[in-house]
Amino acid sequence: MVIEFCPLADEVGKLSDWVSVGVGLLAAGGTIWVALLAKSTSERATGIAEEAKTIAGQQHQELVDHREGISRILGNLLALEIAMFPLRIGAMIEVLDDAVITTAGSFIGHRELDWLISEVSHSPIATTEDAQERLHNLPDELGERLAELIAMWKALCLAMARMVDRIPAHDDLEDVEVPLTVKGVNELSTLRELMLTLLGVSISTARLFTEFAKADPDDYSHEEALLAKGR
Repeated sequence: MVIEFCPLADEVGKLSDWVSVGVGLLAAGGTIWVALLAKSTSERATGIAEEAKTIAGQQHQELVDHREGISRILGNLLALEIAMFPLRIGAMIEVLDDAVITTAGSFIGHRELDWLISEVSHSPIATTEDAQERLHNLPDELGERLAELIAMWKALCLAMARMVDRIPAHDDLEDVEVPLTVKGVNELSTLRELMLTLLGVSISTARLFTEFAKADPDDYSHEEALLAKGR
């Protein structure tokens, strides 16, 4: 039996070796390409993240600058009104101090009552009330104080309106009687207590606002004396 060898066997073997080498090179090249692509993608992602961080920082600073700008405008806009508020409340308390307040009821002068009604009907912090949706631009404590001031003033107005509704016509009377409520509440006394509380809050708020606005401090010694006397 004669065994025949294929004359191309060696060549085929060599070719398969080259193919193996080529495949290996391609695989290695593919791996390198994938690594380079991954590196490039990572660098781009890092760059995008840094750029986004820079943009976010710029936007944050713009918001801070915008808030501070509005805050300064509010400081200039409201400074006088907030400074005058304790004086207005103090004047109303002085009028109430001249009234006769007893456990059985109260009496107040006709003119004094009409003056109080007029004072309460014209808000001394009207500009602050109009700006209440922008008060969050002020430093937190100051914005909260002004919001509290607005709420207390509205409560005072409501108490005054309820009391006036219960007072009969008094055009021809020198002194007006303010009767107790059905539950025995002396509304004139309650009104005075509300004003004293509001006076205390308004003085501390005015001083805080003056410090914020870098304005000259006002003298509230007279109003503080009313507060000490009333309590």
